[in-house]
Amino acid sequence: MENNFDDNNKNIDINEEAKAASENEILEAAEAMAKAKQDDIKSWIYSIVITVAITLFLVNFVFALTRVEGISMEPTLHTGDRVFEWKLFKYFKEPNRGDIVVIKGEKTNNEHYIKRLIGLAGDVIDIIDGDVYVNGNKLDEPYLDRKTSEQNGNHWVVPEDSYFVMGDNREGGNSYDSRSFGPVEKKYLQGKAVFRFWPLNKLKIFR
Repeated sequence: MENNFDDNNKNIDINEEAKAASENEILEAAEAMAKAKQDDIKSWIYSIVITVAITLFLVNFVFALTRVEGISMEPTLHTGDRVFEWKLFKYFKEPNRGDIVVIKGEKTNNEHYIKRLIGLAGDVIDIIDGDVYVNGNKLDEPYLDRKTSEQNGNHWVVPEDSYFVMGDNREGGNSYDSRSFGPVEKKYLQGKAVFRFWPLNKLKIFR
């Protein structure tokens, strides 16, 4: 009987040890799961922070989403159109005639204007019989649907590091542009419109 009693005690001890080991394993597993969850949360927060930082950098220094207001760029752009504006374009390539650019400065009362780049530094701009001439050559402007309402004899010479800009809607003062405030300096070019993403039925890439 004593031997059986001792065996029973041994069995109880073994069972308690097994139970304690199981509890430890459960605690360790729970701690491991909690740590893994914390790591997942930290990773998730880190990803969000990085994404927000990259987005802010892109929006403030690389791209902007610009909403068109007014009729000055009709028929190319209309009120409510939204375009991607590439802010760094002038640092990678020289602006070209025909580019759609966003300008801002004292000549625009520090408001953003979206216009067509017509003349480069050193160009001579004339308007004759409703057509624009650059350095004596008539400018090919397939994007227009009307003449430029300006009296003959208007003449501008674009200074160094400056550009001559106009809206595409040039009738009766519909566009406040370089015909009124003169050429704009390069430093006031804020960006270039590269893609219209709204409305969806008018998606368009601008060269």
